[in-house]
Amino acid sequence: MDNAVANQVLRSRANEILSSLSGGRGLMPRAKNLIKQVAHQSGVTAALSRWTGPRAAVLIYHKVERRDRGPFGIPAIDVNQFARHLEHLAQNYEVMPLSRLADCLRKGQAPRRAAAITFDDGYRNNLLLAYPLLRRWRMPATVFVTTGLVGTRQWMWTHEVAEMGLRYGLGALAQAGGDRLFATILESDSPQAWRMEAALEYLVGLGPRRDEVLKRLRGAFPLAPDDENTFLSWDEVRALHAGGIEIGSHTVSHPILAELPAERIEQELRASSQAIADSVGERPQMFCYPHGSYNLQVKQIAQRHYRAAVTTLSGQNTPETDPLELRRIAAFSVAELSFELLRAR
Repeated sequence: MDNAVANQVLRSRANEILSSLSGGRGLMPRAKNLIKQVAHQSGVTAALSRWTGPRAAVLIYHKVERRDRGPFGIPAIDVNQFARHLEHLAQNYEVMPLSRLADCLRKGQAPRRAAAITFDDGYRNNLLLAYPLLRRWRMPATVFVTTGLVGTRQWMWTHEVAEMGLRYGLGALAQAGGDRLFATILESDSPQAWRMEAALEYLVGLGPRRDEVLKRLRGAFPLAPDDENTFLSWDEVRALHAGGIEIGSHTVSHPILAELPAERIEQELRASSQAIADSVGERPQMFCYPHGSYNLQVKQIAQRHYRAAVTTLSGQNTPETDPLELRRIAAFSVAELSFELLRAR
């Protein structure tokens, strides 16, 4: 294959990735958000929600930040938006611990208009910014900690790469990464936020070669994490637990589990569970698949250590839902939240 053909193939594949992530297979993101906003403001979602049957929704968050936009304007949830989420939940749903919700489903009881709140990764702002609001609204939550990152000054690599792109430019990342498709995505004509999200999605699916790309990027652009990206210490994990927050497992190193052999999966799940038990005095019962990655082998090993596990699949949970494949809902605005909660039925 000559260079011209090879470059055309790369551009075509890059455009496929960008198209799928930017809404190219359906309505564009802004159009989707406008529909959700109109539905929320007109009362359509509230009216329709009264017609729905019993369902159990699990909400997914990562950080609650001091800013409402991350690198390249990628949406973030700040304290004011999170407070509005909790107000909406308090007015419309019964919020319960994830473990209780999972138990109710297991017993064949799908609580009507029930919800659970979850946080992935274990960021320090879960304690500093989210927890005071949860206490104000007297709402439980589950924080899934990545035990190997607790108390460290490491990055979650996806946020690290995004920050590199913001500080040094997408062109510089494209040249330093040493991967042609990664470079083609970053140098495309799409908006910067789409290019960055598509590049991260590409790296998630890259397999073992991902570590090579990350090593080259870190060598070229070493960064220390900022306040929005630091992780809880074990003292802070214990403080959350003492305050009524359920601590769940998110593995030791946040790997893509479906890529790993059984022995490594077993080690990640067992060691994470043990570290939490040693720290808080209670073995975690809930598990969260990093990057939403799992397969039958991962599920079978998770079942040996945990009662239930959450995914990144969107939708409802009913008594028929596999407890190791609980679905979750992600939203930024209250309009989007109410719309997605309505759809999860």
